[in-house]
Amino acid sequence: MPFGNTHNQLKMKFSSEQEYPDLSKHNNHMAKVLTSDLYERLRSKQTPSGFTLDDVIQTGVDNPGHPFIMTVGCVAGDEETYEVFKELLDPVISDRHGGYKPTDKHKTDLDAANLKGGDDLDPNYVLSSRVRTGRSIRGFCLPPHCSRGERRAVEKLSIEALASLTGDLKGKYYALRLQTRGTGGVDTAAVGGVFDISNADRLGFSEVELVQMVVDGVKLLVDMEKRLEKGESIDDLMPQQK
Repeated sequence: MPFGNTHNQLKMKFSSEQEYPDLSKHNNHMAKVLTSDLYERLRSKQTPSGFTLDDVIQTGVDNPGHPFIMTVGCVAGDEETYEVFKELLDPVISDRHGGYKPTDKHKTDLDAANLKGGDDLDPNYVLSSRVRTGRSIRGFCLPPHCSRGERRAVEKLSIEALASLTGDLKGKYYALRLQTRGTGGVDTAAVGGVFDISNADRLGFSEVELVQMVVDGVKLLVDMEKRLEKGESIDDLMPQQK
């Protein structure tokens, strides 16, 4: 590694107690897991690309969290982050993803034939839908830590991969800048009674299972809305709380 993280070396001139962040008013998974002892053990470590513990936790330090929504509060800068800082990240991942352990294997199912429904959603209530997926590319840092050159290299690689698609998947690549998302997203107001519905689960479920959760959930919400419009009770439709 040609360069060390000089900023982290500067921080090491101060004691762990002096550098440990005040998380007493924070509501995120990182703040639940990180202790002063854990901070002291990990603060001098860094990944081969120079990602440090303070880089991992800074977003959670800057953003205390939502009073009703438990945010994650930390990020990974590269693949090695998950190993170097596993004492912090393994418990965070387990808490956030329903007990998902380092030994668990993520499931995959890309067969759309296994999906039940989704093409019969009432258009009077469902305005639009989309399926979004994200993947990292081995050999490149992750977005919180990648450079401009890396981003351009990822774009070039993506263009080459997309250009190889044929048939119904064939298309043209457009480099987008800012886009208007519209109504929705966490902490945004609902405009005109329109809500952006998405599933909170990620790890431990296949692609079909994740989409199925949204389909089933949206159908339930539509059924509730129709009953409420008629002045009927929805008590029997309310899911049991876990």
